[in-house]
Amino acid sequence: MVFMFPSHFHRRQNTPSLVAPQMSYVLRNILAVNAMFTAYYGGQAEGASAIQNAAPAAGTTMGEMADSLDFNGKTALKVVNVINALSVGLPFFGTPSLQNESLSSALPLLQIGKTFAQSLQQTPTVTNAIWNATQDPTNQALSVRYMGQQLPTSNILNRIYNDLNAGLSLIMSDIPTFLNFSASGAWSTPNLIQPTALKNSTPGIDLALLTYVTSETLAQQNFSITPLATIGGLDFVPLFNASRDSHYNGSSDISRAQGNETIYWSPNTQRQYQFVYNGGNLANGSTVDPYAVLKQIEANKWADLPVLFDGAYNCTLEGKAGGPVVNVGNNRSLDVSCLSALPVYIGKGASCPIGAAVEVGGKCPFQVGG
Repeated sequence: MVFMFPSHFHRRQNTPSLVAPQMSYVLRNILAVNAMFTAYYGGQAEGASAIQNAAPAAGTTMGEMADSLDFNGKTALKVVNVINALSVGLPFFGTPSLQNESLSSALPLLQIGKTFAQSLQQTPTVTNAIWNATQDPTNQALSVRYMGQQLPTSNILNRIYNDLNAGLSLIMSDIPTFLNFSASGAWSTPNLIQPTALKNSTPGIDLALLTYVTSETLAQQNFSITPLATIGGLDFVPLFNASRDSHYNGSSDISRAQGNETIYWSPNTQRQYQFVYNGGNLANGSTVDPYAVLKQIEANKWADLPVLFDGAYNCTLEGKAGGPVVNVGNNRSLDVSCLSALPVYIGKGASCPIGAAVEVGGKCPFQVGG
């Protein structure tokens, strides 16, 4: 990325001593923001970056996931959603959902991700500039298997570069935007941005992308979820202790209920969900076990489970299902709930969940049945 300097910020030779520290502070912020964008994805001409390093492995993982979950080989992904899901990988670490131990390998990214997400909350125009910049009037879609092969190519990576550059250009060309983006003071923290470390800290930076791709594959293969009661962890443990398996923190939040239903319990919202397969037997006659599928997703880290479930619920609740995968939330924060494309059903005769956005005509955004 071309180094950018905000308009009107010019250091004069005879700057008074009282002003010099302030100018130094501003300069540290300018350098840090530029360094972050460049290390995150500075363009192919400037060498490897975090996204460039992550893309080949992410493409391979997408292929492995598709081999297991794309039963009929017909899952197709919108190119624009793949681009936005990959480019949001760093600020994704700053979202409240990512509080589980599965991200321990990505700890070097957490502080930068949180700082980036916090700055975006102060500047929703930057969020819109980056994640609404990619428009695809052709609504191009590709097979999930082919998309994995295409991910590391220049066509997709250059579009990500252009989107991120649109955000950086806005920050550095509009003084109020720059001041709001850097208002937290975190960008001037010593050693916050270490370009080499950021470029090489690729484990986990594709988690937002994998969460979207996995959820879209599940949706197109007739999986869905149904929200159940909210229940505390201490109550959940005795209910399902016999079927909870060893996991990151000694237990898993995936269980089989007494009727053999597959249940996921979110540690973030304490809401239970039933994970359902609505399709029939596969072409080879074999059956599909939702419990085994969800355990496979968990074991391979193909998705962040709270975002997969809570995200789908919140996205539907807000009436945004089927829209962009990255949004600006009601509190101006980065909203990644729609990275999950899983359909959410409520039972027949059930009331529309409290807080749901009501569509035109008074229709509840949640589908009924399964």
